[in-house]
Amino acid sequence: MRIVVAMSGGVDSSVAAALLHNQGHEVIGIHMKLHAGNSGFEEQKNSKVCCSLDDVNDCRLVADKLGIRFYVLNMTEQFQKKVVDYFVSSYKMGMTPSPCTMCNGEIKFQLLVERAKFIGCDYIATGHYAKIENNRLYASESEKDQSYFLFNIKKELLPFVRFPIESMPKSSVRAVAEDLGLVTAKKRESMEICFVDKGHHSDFVSNYLNSEEDFSASLLDEDGTKLGVVDRYFRFTVGQRKGLPVSGYYIKDINAESRIITLSKEKAKTDSLELCRTNWHEDISLIGNDRKLFARTRHKGVLLPAKLDGETVILESEAIKPARGQVVVIYDSNSLVVGGGYVK
Repeated sequence: MRIVVAMSGGVDSSVAAALLHNQGHEVIGIHMKLHAGNSGFEEQKNSKVCCSLDDVNDCRLVADKLGIRFYVLNMTEQFQKKVVDYFVSSYKMGMTPSPCTMCNGEIKFQLLVERAKFIGCDYIATGHYAKIENNRLYASESEKDQSYFLFNIKKELLPFVRFPIESMPKSSVRAVAEDLGLVTAKKRESMEICFVDKGHHSDFVSNYLNSEEDFSASLLDEDGTKLGVVDRYFRFTVGQRKGLPVSGYYIKDINAESRIITLSKEKAKTDSLELCRTNWHEDISLIGNDRKLFARTRHKGVLLPAKLDGETVILESEAIKPARGQVVVIYDSNSLVVGGGYVK
């Protein structure tokens, strides 16, 4: 088989490429240049986020070690339109975006499958921790499971996707890389938002907004009493407690239109979540009430027993309310990803 492997410059994608190569497949490594960072691609050596010059160099070194072809694919324009613009506009609307899920759904898998088909490849592969069985997406048994971030992959693309790492322990992945002498064997993981290289996300967002526009917001308690003012409402998110100018409160709501942040002594809870921009891997109208479903409202969050009523998730009991714009992923009792969406 001829397989394109998305190589980020990290150990997981390096080992994914190595495993497929050792299985006898013709592997083509592709690094997707998604952005130039805050200060330019060439200046990002030793950056703490992905897509740095170091990452590209590490990809080339791994490809050379394995004896596979390697190319850099420039996707900065598409990434700007589909991910960065979405990220900025979400915060401007008082929401909390999920850029990784948007990138996976709109950029990494969609565009990479298209390019792979164009050059006559059979599949694409990445270093994600997840499983595909019978063209369906499942959570990995690994503690590193990343299926939550992959729900937005269109179901018609799944037959062309492979996850060679699947459920390997991270220690085993690193051991394989070390045995093969790969430069990424001990490379640390990138945990930050990949395109926010420096400072707080609000500083990044501010660079894209009208500097003359007023983004300050009043802090009110649930009775409407004014407790303070913040200069940028998009610096905060629902459920946040740390960093507020008043102590003992959680953020209950952010209204960008009125520029009011409502505070509460308790974290907001709910037993229903209306979703938008959903992506279902099966026809939800055919799911019977006897099928056990679970909702995950954050990465590595507990699985909450739930039902579906159209695009609304009904929780069996109240849970901490996620911010608008955050992702809710639905699983069944066999760890199958049914689909999910963004909190409306």
